[in-house]
Amino acid sequence: MSQPSGNGRVLTTTRAQGWNTWDTRSVLNHVLMPEGLSLRLSFCHHGMLTMIEDTAFGPKSVGATAGVKLAESEIAARRVRVRPGPHALDGGYTALTVEMGDARISVESARVGERDLVLLIKTSHSGPRPPSMAVEGAFLWNKPGHFIMSAPRVIGARAAGFEMDIYCTEIPATEGFLARRFPSWVLGLAGDVGISTSRDRGMAEIAALVNAAREQEAASRARFGAAAERQAGARACLAWNTVYEPLYKRVITTPSRQWNVDRLGYGIFCWDSFFLGWLLALDDAELAWSCVREVFREMVDGEFVPNVVNGSGRSSLDRSQPCIGGLGVLALHELRPNGKYLREVWRPLLAWNRWWDKARKNRLGLLSPGSHPFEPRVGDLAEVLQPNTLRGAKLEGGPDNAPMWDDIPFDTATHLMALADVGLNALYILDCEALARLARELGLEAEARELDARGAAYRDALGRLWNEDAGIFQNVRTDTGEFTPRTSPTCFYPLLTGAVTGRQADAMLERHLLNEAEYWGEWVIPSVPRSDPAYPEQHYWRGRIWAPLNFLVYLGLKRAGRHEAAAELARRSTELYERNWRESGGLFENFSAVTGRGGDVELCDPMCPWTGLLVLMELFENKTVPLPSLFLDRMNRIDKN
Repeated sequence: MSQPSGNGRVLTTTRAQGWNTWDTRSVLNHVLMPEGLSLRLSFCHHGMLTMIEDTAFGPKSVGATAGVKLAESEIAARRVRVRPGPHALDGGYTALTVEMGDARISVESARVGERDLVLLIKTSHSGPRPPSMAVEGAFLWNKPGHFIMSAPRVIGARAAGFEMDIYCTEIPATEGFLARRFPSWVLGLAGDVGISTSRDRGMAEIAALVNAAREQEAASRARFGAAAERQAGARACLAWNTVYEPLYKRVITTPSRQWNVDRLGYGIFCWDSFFLGWLLALDDAELAWSCVREVFREMVDGEFVPNVVNGSGRSSLDRSQPCIGGLGVLALHELRPNGKYLREVWRPLLAWNRWWDKARKNRLGLLSPGSHPFEPRVGDLAEVLQPNTLRGAKLEGGPDNAPMWDDIPFDTATHLMALADVGLNALYILDCEALARLARELGLEAEARELDARGAAYRDALGRLWNEDAGIFQNVRTDTGEFTPRTSPTCFYPLLTGAVTGRQADAMLERHLLNEAEYWGEWVIPSVPRSDPAYPEQHYWRGRIWAPLNFLVYLGLKRAGRHEAAAELARRSTELYERNWRESGGLFENFSAVTGRGGDVELCDPMCPWTGLLVLMELFENKTVPLPSLFLDRMNRIDKN
C-alpha cells in the first residue's frame, strides 16, 4: 500500500476563534485563538503532596507518603479525579470539578463578548490547609508573544498588534515550586478566586457573568425537552473533545483527549468521526461538517478512509473500518443541508464504497474484514504487528477483539479473514443505499444506478448468511462454507438493510435479542451473548456494552417496524447513560453488562463522545430529532413475508 493522498484538498477550518479549551493536553488550560494565548491552571493539595496539572478526565494515581502503609479507607480518602461538567461547543461556558482527597474545587469559565474570559474558582475542604492554584501564562504552538508582570495582580500579554492584561482577585502568594513557568501566580484557595481579562473585575461581577453564561448554556438545551440534562452531557463530551490541531491548523473533534496525547497530538478514527458528526449536527452545523470533512484528509491512495491516523505520522495504511460513511453523511445532510460540503465529500465517499467491493470481496461474493501489508513509515510497533494479520483484520471489522473472530484463519495472500462477516456486509448494503440517495440528490443518476446494482447484489448474497436452524444471521467461514456459532449484536445488522423477512426478524428478536439468556436483561446490549464463554470476561468488546452497537441495532429495529422493541432498547440505553452521567460525570467508552457501570476497568475512556448515541435514540423516540429518511421509507417491506 502507498501513502495517504488527501485527494489534494485542504480541509482546514477557520473555527479556531476566541477562548476555548483548545489544548488537547489539558482540560485545565484555556486558550485564546488565533493568538494562542494560554492560561494554564494547576492545583496542589499540600497534605497529600499532590499536584493536578496537564490532565484529562478520570481518576489519577496518587503516591503514599514514603514509608507509610495506608489502610483501604485512607487510600480512598486520598483519591484524586477530575470530573467534567457542562461545556458549550463555542466555549461560552465550561465547568469541571477537581477532587483531591478532602478538597473539592469547581472551575467555571465564561466568555465575555468575543475576546474576553472570566474564571470563577470555588473550593471546599476540611483539611488544615486549603489547596493552592497556580496560573501560568504562555503562547502555544509557536505563536509569537511575551508577558510582563506589570503589578502583583496583573500579567500583561503582548504580541504584534495585540495586548491583553489578565487580572486576579487575590494577592498572589510566594511559592517557589508550584508554578514552574513565567509569568505565573500562586493563589491560596481559602475562598473564592476570580480571574478576568482586559480589565479588573471584582468577584461579584465575575460571579454574575459566570451565572449568566451557565443559564444561557442551560437555556440552549431547552428544546430537547425531557432529555435536556442528558443532552447536556452528550454536548459537553463533544465540546471537551473538540481541540485545535496545529499541524494542519484545524479544529477537530476526536474520540479522546488522552488518546490524542498518547498519539503525539491527535488521533482521528474512521467510523467514530461519522458518529461524532451526526451528534455535533444537533447543535452546530459547521462543526459537524468539519468533523466529517476532516476524516477524508488522509484517504489512502484516494480509495479508502484508514482506521486511524495519528499525530505521530502513523496511519493504518493496511485497513479501513466499518463503512458507515454514507449513513453518517446522509443523516448530516438531512439535518443540516449543505450542497457545497456534500459535493466536496461525495467523490471520496463513492471511491471508498468502490474500494470495499474491489479489495474485500471474498469467494462467496460477500465482504471479509482484511488487512494489507505495507512498509512501516514511522517505526510504530503497530506497523509491525498489525498489517496483513488477523489482528489487523479484526481492527477493520469494528469490535476489535470480539470472540466471534477468535481462531478464524487469515489468508496472507488475499489479505482477508476467512470469514464472510454479517455486520460488515449489512453495513455495506446500507452504505450503497445511502450513497444512491445522495447521488440522486446531486443529480448523478448513473452513479445512483451503479450503487443500486451493487447494493442489490450484496443484498441477495446476504441471504447465504441466514441460518434457519439457529434463527439468526451468522458469519460463514469462506474456507469451509460452515456457519460459525459465535454471534454478536452485529448479527442483527441485516435489519438495517430491508433485506430481512418479517419471519426472520421475529425469529431474531424472540430467540436471541429479547432472550435474557442471550442479549436481553437489565443492562443491554452486551457485545457477546450472556451464554458465550467470553461473557464473564467483561473486557472491551468481549461482553461489555457499547453505544454504537445499541444504536445500530436500534436503527435496524426502526427500519424493521419493530417499534416496541426499539423504544424499549432506547429506554434501557437512556437508563444506562443517565446512571453513569449522574453518578460519575462520565460518558464512558463502554459499560459492564453485569453492573451497568463504566469506568470499572482499565480500557474504558471516561469521556468518549460517541456514547452520546445513547441519548440520540431517546431524541428519535420523542421526535425531537427526525430519523434519517432511510429508516422511514418502505418500513413494511420486510413485514410482508
